[in-house]
Amino acid sequence: MNKAEEFVSKALFDRDAAHIAHWKTKSFAEHKALNEFYDELLELIDGFVEQYQGYYKTRMTIKRENGDDSDIRDLIDFRCEWIEMYRYQICEKDETSLQNTIDEILRLYEHTQYTLTLE
Repeated sequence: MNKAEEFVSKALFDRDAAHIAHWKTKSFAEHKALNEFYDELLELIDGFVEQYQGYYKTRMTIKRENGDDSDIRDLIDFRCEWIEMYRYQICEKDETSLQNTIDEILRLYEHTQYTLTLE
């Protein structure tokens, strides 16, 4: 699996983990923040996959990610770091339209980091 496929797999895992955390929380602010996150992330990832496949004229092979979803805040923090670390392995730096989509996905993660601090 290449880094782009790994990125999508991880994002889909995060989306599902956020949805589960959304159901578990007793905080209304967290409930709403996670709802926004998982709804918007799915749309952004869908767009990234279609954009990537169009650019590279290939089909991605996405495998289901396994991991620990016990603390959604830690998972989101970790994923921000992962995206920053591997963004130029997901796609080249000069592939600006794909990098812009990665920026939008990262923006959503960072926005959610903030909204999860609200009570």
